[in-house]
Amino acid sequence: MLHNHLKIILYLLFCLLMGRDVGLALEMHTRYATIIYNDDRDLDRFNAEIYLGKYNFLLQQEGMYGVADEVRLKIDLILDRVKEILNMFPEQDKMKIIICSSNEDIREIHERIYGYPTSSTAFYAPDINMVFFSSTNVELTTVAHEFAHVVMEKYFQTPPLVKIHELLSRYVARHIKD
Repeated sequence: MLHNHLKIILYLLFCLLMGRDVGLALEMHTRYATIIYNDDRDLDRFNAEIYLGKYNFLLQQEGMYGVADEVRLKIDLILDRVKEILNMFPEQDKMKIIICSSNEDIREIHERIYGYPTSSTAFYAPDINMVFFSSTNVELTTVAHEFAHVVMEKYFQTPPLVKIHELLSRYVARHIKD
């Protein structure tokens, strides 16, 4: 029970941190994720940074009306592809995605969670089931790498060793464009 309360408190802290400039964070949903971001410019930058390569044609669907629809579809397509590469299809694969305005925000949040900053532009926090991305410095391989961590965390009852987690996540990042 205390662990769940801690998760809720951390989630609210992140929402407040993300929305510090405008007062509240924006939220949208995909099949697999709740995406939280500070303003539309962050979502625009995030979307522009992620190019699906040979799978980009999948974005030419009827009913696509803007950036939010494109981001929703990209997130779901990438996660589906990650599951195929790993051949892991967990029953529950919902997550929260936090799109930060800058790499500095990523460092700050990482430090609040783990007690030290990171030089990475993205990370997955399994205890609170959140993936954090910088809107200014993300690409398809980074998203795939972090999503691989999510899939493995949810697929295995006992998560594999950190080295195995990282090895498989790198494998996914290398093969996401195949």
